[in-house]
Amino acid sequence: MWNSASPEQFRTNNFSLLRLGLAGLVLFAHSFVAVNGSNRGEPLYELTGGRLDLGALAVNGFFIASGFMVSESLFRGRGTWDFLRKRTRRLYPAFFALWLLQALIIAPLASKGDFQGYSLRQVGILLFNLATLSSYGYPFGGLLQVFPDNPVPGEMNVSLWTLRYEFGCYLGLAALGWLGWFRQRWLVTVLFLIAWAVHISGWRLPWHRILTALVADGTYWPRFATYFLAGATFWHWRGRIPRRTAFGVIALGLTIIAFGLPGLIPALLPPAWCYALMWLAYCPGNALQRMYDATDVSYGTYLYAFPIQQVVVMVHPEASVAEVFLVTLPLTLLAGFASWHLVEKRWLRVARAEMAASRNGLSGN
Repeated sequence: MWNSASPEQFRTNNFSLLRLGLAGLVLFAHSFVAVNGSNRGEPLYELTGGRLDLGALAVNGFFIASGFMVSESLFRGRGTWDFLRKRTRRLYPAFFALWLLQALIIAPLASKGDFQGYSLRQVGILLFNLATLSSYGYPFGGLLQVFPDNPVPGEMNVSLWTLRYEFGCYLGLAALGWLGWFRQRWLVTVLFLIAWAVHISGWRLPWHRILTALVADGTYWPRFATYFLAGATFWHWRGRIPRRTAFGVIALGLTIIAFGLPGLIPALLPPAWCYALMWLAYCPGNALQRMYDATDVSYGTYLYAFPIQQVVVMVHPEASVAEVFLVTLPLTLLAGFASWHLVEKRWLRVARAEMAASRNGLSGN
């Protein structure tokens, strides 16, 4: 139950498997981008007249799930800095491994000419990308021109741009916790309603070169803040929101209806998609879910999918969307598996060991 006060019961959910499904949707959507150079031909993109695609739908779901789960983490944790340390350890180690792979192996092999190493300025750009969870060369280039003959030339990884927004949402939630406002459910609800209203209105923060480099493109903040705060608001009201199969079916229905009414997507999708995901996340578990909980490859799958797709298209330029998807899927799952076991799980184990040591120290006092 999502309204359980028990941490153990709260963690009995399908979020890990659900996130893998969302990562799979992103991979499928990006297969069209890798082959066509755009979302042209992607089913949801065509259905909504370009207002939404399966990748964007999945990313919105990631932000809902993140807002819900990290709210529990902040509530159960030992303070703001402990929360930020956990979130940093969840995102950065796997990203660092990908950053090294992209900069030192994929980029030299995927660019024309002999690689003579990076200049001091280029090293600075790479370090900026690492510090800010940015894609290769973001936001103004200056590095190697990768995949020059692909339909998406010069692009290493189109998935990474959302990570900055997610970490920015973590910082915002941490600020609420530091100020002592996070437990004020009405305040979080009002913040969600404000973000949602701005998202519906279509108003966007103006683009600015320096601000884009520092805090990401402001035009996307209303959207991501809406979905993240939808998850956080749901967490705050979980004790009063009923979990009913009928409501879950209705929420999925409204989500599908929104696809046919593209103009209403900003108004319908945040609450409908939020409830639908929570309902799916807390459906009764099964053996597959229990097995998957021990190996969460969703983050690694999300990180490695597009570079692998770019390499597949570079090697086989005539590949169709279906071929790219079918070849990329097992390779990406394998990369996600390696990322989990070689990097992510180790850092999570360190974090849990430190938490246990801290608790033992407190009990010893």
